[in-house]
Amino acid sequence: MHKLFSIIFTFVFLAACSPAGNRDTFSLWSPVDPEFDKAVRDIEIAYASDDGIDTLRHLTYRLAMLADNDTSCRIKTARAALFMARYYDYVGPYTEGWKSKAQNEIEKALDAYGADSTAHPYDMFRLRYLQNKIRPRSLEEKYYDNIRTLNEATAFNDTLTAAGALNNIGLVHLNLGDSLTAISYFDRSRLMFRQLGLEQWEKKLLLSVAQANKQINPALHDSIMADLHTYAAAKNDTVLLTIVLHNLYAAHNDIKYIDEAHDLVKGKPGYENSVAYYKCIISAELINNGLFPDSAARLSRTAIKTMTPAMLPEYTLEIYRNYASILQLENRLDSAVMYLNKSLALQDSISQKNSWNEIIKKLTQHKINENRNAAMKAQLHDRILYASLIVVLLFVAMTIIVILLRRHSNLRVAKIESDLQLTRNQLQLASSLLVVKENENAIDTTVKTITQLMDEGRILHADGQRVCSALKAQLNNHDELESFQKVYARIHPNFTQRLLEISSNLSENQIRLAKYIVMGMDNRQISRVMRIEYKSLITARYRLRIKLGLSKEDSLEALLHRLAEI
Repeated sequence: MHKLFSIIFTFVFLAACSPAGNRDTFSLWSPVDPEFDKAVRDIEIAYASDDGIDTLRHLTYRLAMLADNDTSCRIKTARAALFMARYYDYVGPYTEGWKSKAQNEIEKALDAYGADSTAHPYDMFRLRYLQNKIRPRSLEEKYYDNIRTLNEATAFNDTLTAAGALNNIGLVHLNLGDSLTAISYFDRSRLMFRQLGLEQWEKKLLLSVAQANKQINPALHDSIMADLHTYAAAKNDTVLLTIVLHNLYAAHNDIKYIDEAHDLVKGKPGYENSVAYYKCIISAELINNGLFPDSAARLSRTAIKTMTPAMLPEYTLEIYRNYASILQLENRLDSAVMYLNKSLALQDSISQKNSWNEIIKKLTQHKINENRNAAMKAQLHDRILYASLIVVLLFVAMTIIVILLRRHSNLRVAKIESDLQLTRNQLQLASSLLVVKENENAIDTTVKTITQLMDEGRILHADGQRVCSALKAQLNNHDELESFQKVYARIHPNFTQRLLEISSNLSENQIRLAKYIVMGMDNRQISRVMRIEYKSLITARYRLRIKLGLSKEDSLEALLHRLAEI
C-alpha cells in the first residue's frame, strides 16, 4: 500500500509553468489585440506566481468571455479553449472528469485553429505539450515526448516549459528506479526556475527531489517533506499540501496525515474520490485499534457510496477490502464474500498490470539505454571526426607556418646579403668618388700651376690652353668615372632606363647630374666633380627639370629618388 502512495507525487504542477523569452517573460504568443493579449499575459503571470485556483478561475473565464465577445476571431476562441483546458488539467490532475473536460477544450481549440494552425507554431507547441500531459502514455512515450518538448521549448526560448520538460524527464527516470539520474534532471530544472526568480516553482520541484531521495537518503526526504508541508499550508495550496500529506503517510504510516488531508479537502468539488479514500483509511485504522466500530462502519459505507468509477484501482482495492472487513464484523458474510471476490479480481488485475508495467519499464529502460548509447557513439564518432579534422588543420597550419618561417628566414638572409652587397657597392662607389676627387684635385692643381706660368709668361698662352683642355678632357673621360658608372649601375640598375622613359633626349652630363643628385651630393660638390661653374650647375638643374616635365611646385630630388627606389 505504501508503494501506491509513493507514486502520488507525480502531481503535474508544471501545467502552471508559463513561457519566458526575450520579447516578454510571460508572453511568447503572437499578438491579437491589446486587451486580449494583456488577459493572456495576466494568466501566465498568475500561473508563474502561483496565485491560486480562485484567481486562475477568474482570469480564465475572463479570457473566455473576451473570446465569446469576438467570435469572428478564431485565434481568440482557440486560445481561450487552450487556457480553459490548462485550467481543468491544473485543478484536477487525478480526476477523470476534469481530464475529460480538458480534452474537450483541447479538441475545441484544434477545431478553432483549423487551417491557421501553421501560422501559429507557438500555439501548436503549447497545445501539444498540454495534450501529451492529459492523454494516457507509456513511460517510453512520456520520455520521448518530453525530449521533444525540451528541444522545441529551447528553440522558442521558452525557459519555463523547458524546465517543466526537464522535470518530467526526471520523473520518468525516477519511475524506472534511476534516482541519481532523476535528481540530476530535477536539479537542472530547479536551477532554471531559480534563475527566473520563480522561487515558488523551485520549491514545488523539491517534491520530486524528496521522492528521489526516499530510498537513498530518507533523512533528506523527511526534511524536504516537512519543509514543503509548512510551505503548502502557508500558501493555502490544497493540491500540493494533499500530495505532501499522502507522501508523509506513505513514509511514516501515521494516521494524523490522513486526518489532516481529509479535513483539507472534504466538501470541496473534484475531491470526492480522495475523501472516500481518506474515510476508508481512517475506518481501517479504527478497526485495527478496536475503536469506535460504529464510526468505522459508517465511514466505510460512506466511502463505498461516494467513490466514483474514476477512482484509481489501488484505492478502490483498499476500499473493497475495508468494507469486506466491516461486513465480516457485522456477520454479513454473503456480502463480505462478494466484496472479497471483487477484491481478489481487482488484485489480480492490478498484479497483472504491475507485472506488465515492470516488463514495460525494463523494455523502456533498455530502449532509452540503447538510444543513449547510440547517441554517445554518434557523439564519439563526431568528436573523433572533429578531432581528426582539427589535427589535420593543425598539421596544415604548422606546415604553412614552417614554410612561412623558412621563407621569412630566407628573405631575411637575402635581405642581409643584399644589404651587405649594397654596403660593398656603396664603399666601392665612395672609393671611386675619392679617386675621382683626388684626380680632380691633382688636375686642378696642375691647371692652376700652368695658368700661373702662363700669367708669368714662362709658357706660351696657346700651349697652356691646349694643355689645360687636355687635362680637363682627361678628367671627364677618366677610367675612374667609368668605374663610378658601373658601381652606380649595380646599386640602381634601372635608374638610367627609367629616367630615359620620362625624357629620351637627356645628355650624358644630365644623366650624370641626376645620379649625383640621387647620391645626395650638394650643388657645390656636383659643380666641382663636373668641373663647371656653380651658376652653370643651377642652369643645368633648371634644364633637367624642364626635360623631365616638372613644374615649379614639383621636387626634382623626390622624382629622382622615386625612380631610384622603384
